[in-house]
Amino acid sequence: MFEAIYRLVLLCWSLCAVSVAAASEQAPLSLVAEGRSAYVIIHGEGAPRSVIEASEELQSCVREATGVELPCLPDTKVGQGPFISIGQTRQAVEAGLVDSGLGEEHFRIVTRKGNLFILGPDTPDDGWTSQGGSSAGSANGVYVFLEESLGVRWLMPGADGRDVPARREWQLPVLDQSGGPGFPMRELSHLTDFASPEQTRAIHAWMRRLRLGSSVAIRWQGSHPADHWQHNWRWLTDDPTLFATHPEWFAMNANGKRWHPLNAYAKLETTDPALVRFFADRAIATLKSSARPRPFSLTPNDAPSRWSESPESKAWYDPAIGEGRETAEFKPQVPSKTSLVMKWYADVAALVAQDYPEGRLTGFIYSDYLYPPVTFTGTLPENVSLIFCAPNYGYELGLAPARQRLTRLLEAWSQRLKGGLYYYDIPSLLLRQEDSDARSNFPGTTALITPAAPETLNFLFSTLRRFQLKGAYLYGAASWSNAALANYLVARLLWAPQEDAVALQKEWIARAYGPQAGARMEVFYHRLDALYHAFGYIGYNLTAEMLRKIYAEPYAELEALLEAALTEPMTPIQKRRLERLARNFIALQWRLKNMKLLAADYHSSFTRSGPEVTTLLLDPSGDAPAFPGILPPGRAFQREEAFANVSPRAELPKGERPRLHPDTWAVLYSTKAQTVTLLPRRVDHGAYVAAYEIRDDGGTTLARGLLSEGEPVSFPAEAGRSYFLFMPARSRRSTYPTRCELLIAGAALAEFRETADAVFLRGSGSTLYAWSDKGSPKATEEGVVLHK
Repeated sequence: MFEAIYRLVLLCWSLCAVSVAAASEQAPLSLVAEGRSAYVIIHGEGAPRSVIEASEELQSCVREATGVELPCLPDTKVGQGPFISIGQTRQAVEAGLVDSGLGEEHFRIVTRKGNLFILGPDTPDDGWTSQGGSSAGSANGVYVFLEESLGVRWLMPGADGRDVPARREWQLPVLDQSGGPGFPMRELSHLTDFASPEQTRAIHAWMRRLRLGSSVAIRWQGSHPADHWQHNWRWLTDDPTLFATHPEWFAMNANGKRWHPLNAYAKLETTDPALVRFFADRAIATLKSSARPRPFSLTPNDAPSRWSESPESKAWYDPAIGEGRETAEFKPQVPSKTSLVMKWYADVAALVAQDYPEGRLTGFIYSDYLYPPVTFTGTLPENVSLIFCAPNYGYELGLAPARQRLTRLLEAWSQRLKGGLYYYDIPSLLLRQEDSDARSNFPGTTALITPAAPETLNFLFSTLRRFQLKGAYLYGAASWSNAALANYLVARLLWAPQEDAVALQKEWIARAYGPQAGARMEVFYHRLDALYHAFGYIGYNLTAEMLRKIYAEPYAELEALLEAALTEPMTPIQKRRLERLARNFIALQWRLKNMKLLAADYHSSFTRSGPEVTTLLLDPSGDAPAFPGILPPGRAFQREEAFANVSPRAELPKGERPRLHPDTWAVLYSTKAQTVTLLPRRVDHGAYVAAYEIRDDGGTTLARGLLSEGEPVSFPAEAGRSYFLFMPARSRRSTYPTRCELLIAGAALAEFRETADAVFLRGSGSTLYAWSDKGSPKATEEGVVLHK
C-alpha cells in the first residue's frame, strides 16, 4: 500500500516537472529588465560577414534603445546563461533548428528554452546560391526582428539615419515565425553614384538593412560584366574584322546594302543561321568559363533604328502599333520588331539548351520590341528570362493612360513566358536635368525637393504582384539630402510589396522629423504631389518649364510650409535631418533667381549669397552625397589619351582621332614649368550651374569646382605636358542655359586641323597654347578667351 502511494507521488512530481519545463520553454523572454540583461549575442565561429554585421547591428540597436550592452561572442565562448543565437550556431544545431527547409534569403525567428534563435540560409563570404545569387537569410531575420520588436528604422544611410525608440524594458512573447522577400531579385541602383568610399560603405550598409539583394543571377551591381544583363551585341558590332569577313551578319538597309556598324546602335542580321550559331557558341563558352552561375544576354544594341530591312528580317516584322493592335495614346509609324527579336531569342536559346542545358540567358523587352509579338507565335525555351523595360519612366505612372498601358502589357507578356519575367523601371524620380547626359550628369533630384509618389508606387507594386513578376531593377536617387524618403519607400516595397507606400511615407516623415514637424511636412509633400499631378506628363528629365510651374510659381507657398516645419520642436538628430533637406531650397532659390523666375531682391530665411551657395553645394561631408552632379563626375573624360603629350607641331598616331564630347573642352600645352591661371570674366549659372574640372594628361584631377566671376583658378603646369579643361554641357538648348567667359592668361591660340587620319596642333611665340572644340575661342593680348 505504502509503495503504491509512493509511486503515485513520484508520478505526480514527474508530471509537474514536465509541465513546468514545458511552460518555461514556451514562456515569454525578458531580454532587458531594470537596466540589466543576462543575455549575450552569439554567432558561429567563422560565420559569414553578413551574420557578423547583423549581430553587431543588433548589439548597437539594443544599446541605443535600452542603454544595455549585450556581449557579442562566437558560439564557442558562451557560458550557461541565456543567449540570442544568430545564424547556424552550435546551439541552433543542438536545438534541432536548421535552415534546410527555408528558401534562399528566408529566415526563422523562434524562442526556445529561454533563448532566441534567428537563422536562415547564408551564403559564405564570396560564395553564391545554386542560381548564382547570394543569400543573407539570418541577417534578413535580424533586421526584420529589429523593425518589429524594437521599432528600429533605417531612414537613410549613416548614424543620423538610424532611428531607435528608447525603452526601459524589453520582453518578447513566444515566437516562431518565418518570412522572406516578396521578390527573389530586389535591385535599387545608382544610390552610390558620386559617393566617396566612406559614403559608399554607409549606403551599402543601409541597403543591407533594407534587405536589398538577389538570390538569382539576373542582374546586380558589380557582380558580372555587362554581357549578363545589358545590350549585348557590341562585341560583334565593334569588331572591324567581322564586318570584313562576314558582312552578311550585319543589318541590311533599304537599298540592299549592309550597314557598316559605325556606333553602339548598330544592328545584326538576326535571321542568319551562321550568326545564330556563332552567338550561341560565344554564350556557351562564356557561361562554361564562369565558376559562378550567371546568365548571358541576347539583348540587341540600344536605339530604335537601323534594324535590318532584308526580306528575311522584314518577314518577321509585326504591324505598327495602332493598326488595330493597341491604344490611341501610342501609335508609332514604324512596324514593331518584337517578333524579329523573339525569334532571335528563341533561335539562340534553342542551341544553348541543346549543347549546354544548364546555361541561362536573358533578354530585354524594350523600345520597339515592347509590345507582344504577332508574327512569332512560338514560346521561348525555359532557359531564357526576360526583363520588361517599362515604357513609362519618371513620374508617368501617375497618369491613367500610362497605368492602363502597363497593365495591358504585363498581362499579355506574363501569359506567354516560361522562364520568368523581371521588371526594369525609373518609377518615381527625375533622372537628369534637361539635356544633360551620362558624361556630365546633373541628376534631376539635385538642388530641389522631389516627391516620393507613394500612390504611384502602390499601383506599381500591386501590379507586379498581380502578374507574379520575379523581381525588379529600379532606379534610386543619389541625391540623398532630397530623396532619402523616395529611396526608403522603394526599398521597403521591394522587400514587402504588399505594404502601403502612403502609410510608409507618413511613418517615415514622423520618425525622421518628429510628430509636429512631420505633420507640417506631410502637408508639404501632399502639396508637391498635387503640383506634379497638375503639371501632367512628367518624364525622367527635369525641364525648365517644370522649374517654372512646379517650383517658381508656388515657391513662396512651399517655402512657408518648410519654414514652419523648421520651427517645430525636434530632437537634435531630427533637426539635422530636416535642415539637410531644407538646404535644397537654399540652392533652389538661388537657381530660380539665376533663371530670373524669382525677383533678384526676393529675401527669406533661405536666401544666401552666391559664394555661400557655392560652399553649400561643394560641402563633401555627410554619410551620403547631398548635391551629386554639381561637379563634373570623375568619369567624364573619354579618349583623352588621344591628346596625351601632344605638343605644337606634334602629330597624333594614325587612327587616333579623338571622339569629342558635346561639351566645352580646352587642351592646354605648356612648354615650360609655370602656374597656369584661368580667370572667369563672366559667369551666368542659369538653371544648371557652371562647373569645371582640370586634368593632366595622365588623367589625374588637379582642380574641380564652380566658376565664380572674378575668382581665378590656378594649377601648376610642367614643361612639355598637356592639360585638359572640361566644362560639362548644361542644357545648351534650355531657356536658361549656363554661360561663361574664361580668360586663359598668357596663352596663345593653337591652330587645330583635323584630317581623315590625324590631328595637328601647332603654335609659336608663347609658352602656353590652347585649343578648344567649342565656343569660338579667340586670342587677345591678355591670352585666349573661351566662351561657353
